Amino acid sequence: MTRPSAFTGSVEHVILEGAQRPKDLVRENRALGRVATGKVEEILRSTLQDDTPVGRFPCRPPVQMATFLTILGLGFLLGLRHATDADHVIAVTTLVTRERELRRAGMLGLFWGVGHTVTILLVGGSIILFRLTVPSRLAASMELCVAAMLIFLGIRNFITTNVPHRHAPAEGHLPASGWRRAVAVGVVHGLAGSAAIALLVLTTIRSPGLAVLYLVVFGTGTIAGMMLITSAVAAPMLYSSGRVRSFDTILRYSSGILSVAFGLFLAWQIAIA
Repeated sequence: MTRPSAFTGSVEHVILEGAQRPKDLVRENRALGRVATGKVEEILRSTLQDDTPVGRFPCRPPVQMATFLTILGLGFLLGLRHATDADHVIAVTTLVTRERELRRAGMLGLFWGVGHTVTILLVGGSIILFRLTVPSRLAASMELCVAAMLIFLGIRNFITTNVPHRHAPAEGHLPASGWRRAVAVGVVHGLAGSAAIALLVLTTIRSPGLAVLYLVVFGTGTIAGMMLITSAVAAPMLYSSGRVRSFDTILRYSSGILSVAFGLFLAWQIAIA
Protein backbone atom coordinates (compact mmCIF):
# COMPACT_ATOMS: atom_id res chain seq x y z
CA MET A 1 0.00 0.00 0.00
CA THR A 2 1.16 3.54 -0.80
CA ARG A 3 -0.01 7.01 0.07
CA PRO A 4 -2.54 8.28 -2.50
CA SER A 5 -2.07 11.55 -4.33
CA ALA A 6 -5.65 11.64 -5.59
CA PHE A 7 -8.90 9.76 -5.43
CA THR A 8 -8.41 6.55 -7.36
CA GLY A 9 -12.05 5.67 -7.83
CA SER A 10 -14.42 2.81 -7.14
CA VAL A 11 -13.36 -0.79 -7.58
CA GLU A 12 -16.92 -1.73 -8.51
CA HIS A 13 -16.96 0.92 -11.25
CA VAL A 14 -13.66 -0.35 -12.65
CA ILE A 15 -15.03 -3.88 -12.95
CA LEU A 16 -18.43 -3.05 -14.38
CA GLU A 17 -17.34 -0.58 -17.00
CA GLY A 18 -15.81 -3.21 -19.30
CA ALA A 19 -12.65 -3.24 -21.39
CA GLN A 20 -10.59 -0.07 -21.14
CA ARG A 21 -6.94 0.80 -20.76
CA PRO A 22 -5.73 1.18 -17.14
CA LYS A 23 -4.96 4.89 -17.63
CA ASP A 24 -8.44 5.46 -19.04
CA LEU A 25 -9.97 3.65 -16.08
CA VAL A 26 -8.10 5.79 -13.57
CA ARG A 27 -8.97 9.01 -15.38
CA GLU A 28 -12.65 8.10 -15.73
CA ASN A 29 -12.85 6.91 -12.13
CA ARG A 30 -11.40 10.17 -10.83
CA ALA A 31 -14.11 12.05 -12.70
CA LEU A 32 -16.77 9.71 -11.31
CA GLY A 33 -15.36 10.19 -7.82
CA ARG A 34 -15.61 13.97 -8.10
CA VAL A 35 -19.23 13.74 -9.29
CA ALA A 36 -20.24 11.25 -6.56
CA THR A 37 -18.47 13.28 -3.90
CA GLY A 38 -20.17 16.45 -5.05
CA LYS A 39 -23.61 14.85 -4.87
CA VAL A 40 -23.08 13.51 -1.37
CA GLU A 41 -21.65 16.82 -0.13
CA GLU A 42 -24.61 18.63 -1.69
CA ILE A 43 -26.98 16.45 0.34
CA LEU A 44 -25.03 17.01 3.52
CA ARG A 45 -24.66 20.77 3.00
CA SER A 46 -28.43 21.11 2.64
CA THR A 47 -28.66 20.48 6.38
CA LEU A 48 -25.95 23.01 7.17
CA GLN A 49 -27.32 25.90 5.06
CA ASP A 50 -23.88 27.50 5.09
CA ASP A 51 -20.43 26.91 3.57
CA THR A 52 -19.05 24.75 6.37
CA PRO A 53 -16.92 21.90 4.90
CA VAL A 54 -18.34 18.44 5.38
CA GLY A 55 -16.76 16.84 8.44
CA ARG A 56 -15.96 20.22 10.09
CA PHE A 57 -18.94 21.26 12.11
CA PRO A 58 -19.82 24.84 13.05
CA CYS A 59 -20.13 25.87 16.65
CA ARG A 60 -23.92 25.90 16.65
CA PRO A 61 -25.03 22.68 18.42
CA PRO A 62 -28.37 22.23 16.56
CA VAL A 63 -26.67 22.43 13.14
CA GLN A 64 -23.85 20.16 14.30
CA MET A 65 -26.31 17.54 15.52
CA ALA A 66 -28.34 17.76 12.30
CA THR A 67 -25.24 17.16 10.20
CA PHE A 68 -24.10 14.33 12.44
CA LEU A 69 -27.46 12.54 12.25
CA THR A 70 -27.67 13.11 8.49
CA ILE A 71 -24.30 11.46 7.92
CA LEU A 72 -25.15 8.49 10.14
CA GLY A 73 -28.61 8.10 8.60
CA LEU A 74 -27.12 8.18 5.11
CA GLY A 75 -24.55 5.59 6.13
CA PHE A 76 -27.21 3.24 7.48
CA LEU A 77 -29.36 3.54 4.34
CA LEU A 78 -26.37 2.95 2.08
CA GLY A 79 -25.50 -0.09 4.20
CA LEU A 80 -28.99 -1.48 3.62
CA ARG A 81 -28.57 -0.85 -0.09
CA HIS A 82 -25.12 -2.46 -0.13
CA ALA A 83 -26.55 -5.72 1.23
CA THR A 84 -28.70 -6.06 -1.91
CA ASP A 85 -25.73 -6.27 -4.29
CA ALA A 86 -26.19 -9.22 -6.63
CA ASP A 87 -23.05 -11.11 -5.58
CA HIS A 88 -24.04 -10.79 -1.90
CA VAL A 89 -27.59 -12.05 -2.42
CA ILE A 90 -26.54 -14.95 -4.65
CA ALA A 91 -23.83 -16.08 -2.23
CA VAL A 92 -26.09 -16.15 0.83
CA THR A 93 -28.88 -17.81 -1.16
CA THR A 94 -26.65 -20.84 -1.73
CA LEU A 95 -26.27 -21.02 2.06
CA VAL A 96 -29.90 -20.37 2.95
CA THR A 97 -31.21 -23.22 0.77
CA ARG A 98 -29.74 -25.65 3.32
CA GLU A 99 -31.68 -24.30 6.28
CA ARG A 100 -34.98 -25.62 7.62
CA GLU A 101 -35.85 -22.77 10.00
CA LEU A 102 -36.47 -19.08 9.41
CA ARG A 103 -34.53 -18.10 12.53
CA ARG A 104 -31.41 -19.95 11.41
CA ALA A 105 -31.68 -18.35 7.97
CA GLY A 106 -31.71 -14.92 9.62
CA MET A 107 -28.69 -15.88 11.70
CA LEU A 108 -26.82 -16.72 8.50
CA GLY A 109 -27.40 -13.14 7.38
CA LEU A 110 -26.24 -11.89 10.77
CA PHE A 111 -22.96 -13.82 10.65
CA TRP A 112 -22.35 -12.84 7.03
CA GLY A 113 -22.83 -9.22 8.04
CA VAL A 114 -20.45 -9.56 11.00
CA GLY A 115 -17.69 -10.95 8.77
CA HIS A 116 -18.30 -8.25 6.18
CA THR A 117 -18.44 -5.39 8.69
CA VAL A 118 -15.35 -6.41 10.66
CA THR A 119 -13.36 -6.56 7.42
CA ILE A 120 -14.68 -3.19 6.28
CA LEU A 121 -13.69 -1.66 9.62
CA LEU A 122 -10.19 -3.15 9.65
CA VAL A 123 -9.28 -2.48 6.03
CA GLY A 124 -11.38 0.62 5.45
CA GLY A 125 -10.39 2.09 8.82
CA SER A 126 -6.71 1.61 7.99
CA ILE A 127 -7.18 3.35 4.65
CA ILE A 128 -8.92 6.29 6.32
CA LEU A 129 -6.66 6.68 9.35
CA PHE A 130 -3.33 6.11 7.60
CA ARG A 131 -4.28 7.57 4.22
CA LEU A 132 -3.44 4.34 2.40
CA THR A 133 -4.64 3.21 -1.00
CA VAL A 134 -5.04 -0.24 -2.48
CA PRO A 135 -3.24 -0.96 -5.78
CA SER A 136 -5.65 -1.60 -8.63
CA ARG A 137 -4.25 -5.08 -9.25
CA LEU A 138 -4.79 -6.08 -5.64
CA ALA A 139 -8.34 -4.74 -5.73
CA ALA A 140 -9.05 -6.71 -8.91
CA SER A 141 -7.58 -9.82 -7.27
CA MET A 142 -9.99 -9.45 -4.36
CA GLU A 143 -12.91 -9.19 -6.77
CA LEU A 144 -11.62 -12.29 -8.54
CA CYS A 145 -11.72 -14.09 -5.18
CA VAL A 146 -15.41 -13.24 -4.95
CA ALA A 147 -15.98 -14.76 -8.38
CA ALA A 148 -14.06 -17.92 -7.41
CA MET A 149 -16.04 -18.16 -4.16
CA LEU A 150 -19.36 -17.93 -6.01
CA ILE A 151 -18.28 -20.72 -8.35
CA PHE A 152 -17.19 -22.83 -5.39
CA LEU A 153 -20.46 -22.29 -3.50
CA GLY A 154 -22.45 -23.20 -6.58
CA ILE A 155 -20.50 -26.40 -7.25
CA ARG A 156 -20.78 -27.31 -3.58
CA ASN A 157 -24.57 -27.14 -3.85
CA PHE A 158 -24.44 -29.74 -6.61
CA ILE A 159 -22.04 -32.06 -4.79
CA THR A 160 -23.84 -32.04 -1.45
CA THR A 161 -27.43 -31.91 -2.71
CA ASN A 162 -28.20 -35.48 -1.69
CA VAL A 163 -25.93 -35.65 1.36
CA PRO A 164 -28.06 -35.69 4.57
CA HIS A 165 -27.11 -33.79 7.71
CA ARG A 166 -25.25 -36.19 9.98
CA HIS A 167 -25.64 -34.22 13.18
CA ALA A 168 -28.75 -32.10 13.24
CA PRO A 169 -28.30 -29.07 15.50
CA ALA A 170 -30.77 -28.16 18.20
CA GLU A 171 -33.86 -26.30 17.08
CA GLY A 172 -33.15 -22.63 16.41
CA HIS A 173 -29.38 -23.09 16.65
CA LEU A 174 -27.03 -22.67 13.72
CA PRO A 175 -24.34 -25.38 13.41
CA ALA A 176 -20.72 -24.26 13.77
CA SER A 177 -19.96 -25.08 10.14
CA GLY A 178 -22.88 -22.92 9.05
CA TRP A 179 -21.95 -19.71 10.85
CA ARG A 180 -18.25 -20.15 10.09
CA ARG A 181 -19.02 -20.47 6.40
CA ALA A 182 -21.26 -17.40 6.51
CA VAL A 183 -18.53 -15.37 8.26
CA ALA A 184 -15.93 -16.51 5.70
CA VAL A 185 -18.16 -15.47 2.80
CA GLY A 186 -18.74 -12.09 4.43
CA VAL A 187 -15.01 -11.57 4.94
CA VAL A 188 -14.29 -12.23 1.25
CA HIS A 189 -16.99 -9.76 0.21
CA GLY A 190 -15.64 -7.23 2.71
CA LEU A 191 -12.10 -7.49 1.35
CA ALA A 192 -13.36 -6.90 -2.17
CA GLY A 193 -15.43 -3.82 -1.34
CA SER A 194 -13.66 -2.13 1.55
CA ALA A 195 -11.26 -0.08 -0.58
CA ALA A 196 -13.99 1.49 -2.71
CA ILE A 197 -16.18 2.25 0.30
CA ALA A 198 -13.35 3.76 2.33
CA LEU A 199 -12.12 5.92 -0.55
CA LEU A 200 -15.57 7.37 -1.14
CA VAL A 201 -15.95 8.12 2.58
CA LEU A 202 -12.45 9.60 2.71
CA THR A 203 -13.20 12.08 -0.08
CA THR A 204 -16.51 13.12 1.48
CA ILE A 205 -15.94 13.24 5.27
CA ARG A 206 -12.77 15.01 6.31
CA SER A 207 -12.86 14.06 9.97
CA PRO A 208 -11.15 10.63 10.41
CA GLY A 209 -13.11 9.87 13.56
CA LEU A 210 -16.44 10.65 11.94
CA ALA A 211 -15.42 8.67 8.84
CA VAL A 212 -14.70 5.55 10.93
CA LEU A 213 -18.00 6.04 12.79
CA TYR A 214 -19.68 6.23 9.40
CA LEU A 215 -18.18 2.83 8.52
CA VAL A 216 -19.59 1.39 11.76
CA VAL A 217 -23.08 2.63 10.95
CA PHE A 218 -22.69 1.51 7.33
CA GLY A 219 -21.77 -1.97 8.55
CA THR A 220 -24.73 -2.01 10.92
CA GLY A 221 -27.03 -1.21 8.03
CA THR A 222 -25.44 -3.98 5.97
CA ILE A 223 -26.01 -6.51 8.77
CA ALA A 224 -29.66 -5.47 9.12
CA GLY A 225 -30.17 -5.56 5.37
CA MET A 226 -28.68 -9.03 4.98
CA MET A 227 -30.74 -10.43 7.86
CA LEU A 228 -33.87 -9.15 6.11
CA ILE A 229 -32.74 -10.60 2.79
CA THR A 230 -31.94 -14.07 4.13
CA SER A 231 -35.25 -14.18 5.98
CA ALA A 232 -37.15 -13.01 2.89
CA VAL A 233 -35.42 -15.62 0.72
CA ALA A 234 -35.93 -18.42 3.24
CA ALA A 235 -39.62 -17.78 4.00
CA PRO A 236 -41.10 -18.87 0.63
CA MET A 237 -38.56 -21.69 0.40
CA LEU A 238 -39.59 -23.11 3.76
CA TYR A 239 -43.29 -22.72 2.92
CA SER A 240 -43.00 -24.49 -0.43
CA SER A 241 -40.58 -27.22 0.63
CA GLY A 242 -43.16 -28.68 3.01
CA ARG A 243 -45.76 -28.91 0.24
CA VAL A 244 -43.83 -29.85 -2.91
CA ARG A 245 -41.81 -33.05 -3.00
CA SER A 246 -38.10 -32.66 -3.87
CA PHE A 247 -38.47 -28.87 -3.72
CA ASP A 248 -35.30 -28.60 -1.61
CA THR A 249 -33.28 -30.34 -4.32
CA ILE A 250 -34.70 -28.08 -7.01
CA LEU A 251 -33.80 -24.99 -4.99
CA ARG A 252 -30.26 -26.14 -4.36
CA TYR A 253 -29.66 -26.96 -8.00
CA SER A 254 -31.18 -23.65 -9.11
CA SER A 255 -29.15 -21.57 -6.65
CA GLY A 256 -26.03 -23.56 -7.58
CA ILE A 257 -26.49 -22.88 -11.30
CA LEU A 258 -27.11 -19.18 -10.63
CA SER A 259 -24.04 -18.90 -8.39
CA VAL A 260 -21.71 -20.60 -10.89
CA ALA A 261 -23.09 -18.56 -13.79
CA PHE A 262 -22.72 -15.23 -11.98
CA GLY A 263 -19.24 -16.18 -10.74
CA LEU A 264 -18.12 -16.91 -14.30
CA PHE A 265 -19.70 -13.67 -15.51
CA LEU A 266 -17.94 -11.67 -12.80
CA ALA A 267 -14.61 -13.34 -13.60
CA TRP A 268 -15.09 -12.49 -17.27
CA GLN A 269 -15.85 -8.86 -16.44
CA ILE A 270 -12.67 -8.63 -14.34
CA ALA A 271 -10.61 -10.26 -17.10
CA ILE A 272 -11.68 -7.80 -19.80
CA ALA A 273 -11.26 -4.82 -17.46
